[in-house]
Amino acid sequence: LAQAHLSKPRVTSFLRQRRATMARCMLRTFCVAAAAFAAVTLEGCSSIPNDENCSSPGKTPEERCAVCKDVEIASCKPGYKPVFVLRDQTGSQQCKDAVGSDVWDAYKCEKAAGDSTKCTSADLTGGTDCYDVADGLTCASGYEAKQGEKVGIFQLGDAALTIYYYECIEKAS
Repeated sequence: LAQAHLSKPRVTSFLRQRRATMARCMLRTFCVAAAAFAAVTLEGCSSIPNDENCSSPGKTPEERCAVCKDVEIASCKPGYKPVFVLRDQTGSQQCKDAVGSDVWDAYKCEKAAGDSTKCTSADLTGGTDCYDVADGLTCASGYEAKQGEKVGIFQLGDAALTIYYYECIEKAS
């Protein structure tokens, strides 16, 4: 996917107008992807981590630690950050059926160095999180942002927005 180069005000305006629509679309996509990974896990992919801190949709830890590539977002419980352990795995008929591609990734969650309660990037439900979706890496006063790994791509029509996890680290005095 090509990264769209859009101005920050244009993207921010679009995100505000489409917040509810995006949330519904992402929820549908996540649910389909979670169902796909339930089947993948049952097929015996033992290399998928069994990490209780993974928070992508799914019923078991293994299901929550695997995502269809560039469709579902790798996410962790607060205080943890996603770290990919398998990238660009192929052959998932479930992902292909659900999202049109058989490529998937697996991740684990590691303790974050920063304070996730200090991230001020808007999430899709009216709160805040540590995932940057074109609104910038923002932190509470006294903290600075440190960009982490790419955790997914969100498609908005012809525009592809790369999503990164970030951490807020206390500024040195």
